[in-house]
Amino acid sequence: MISIIYIILSIPLKLKNYLKISIGLSIAPFLFFKFLNNLDKMKNRSRLEIIAMILETVGDNGAIQAKIMYKVYLSFLQMKEYLSNLMKNDLIIYDDGAQIYKMTEKGRRFLILYKQMTESITMTKPIL
Repeated sequence: MISIIYIILSIPLKLKNYLKISIGLSIAPFLFFKFLNNLDKMKNRSRLEIIAMILETVGDNGAIQAKIMYKVYLSFLQMKEYLSNLMKNDLIIYDDGAQIYKMTEKGRRFLILYKQMTESITMTKPIL
């Protein structure tokens, strides 16, 4: 154990920096592909798709604003706009005591209908 510490301490500074960079470069492709995977989720989403993602995030247990914002990939202003529209249409409610958003029965029905609609669309054959 002491010999390993001695070897690490005796490594020249340039080599230590190189090791940090090489370790960083080995992690970089993983992070890049994770970012690309998330881009597919964010690419050209419709308003209905975003609303469904918000309702899925809120679910039965509820969610705070930060969780909704990060899971649905929205800016703070976009999230506030969607949440206010969802509350106006009674799809979600805000629980002041717990400080979370909860889905209403109307929101659950919307989410079920949205999933049925998307499933039926994906099962049909393309026209072209």
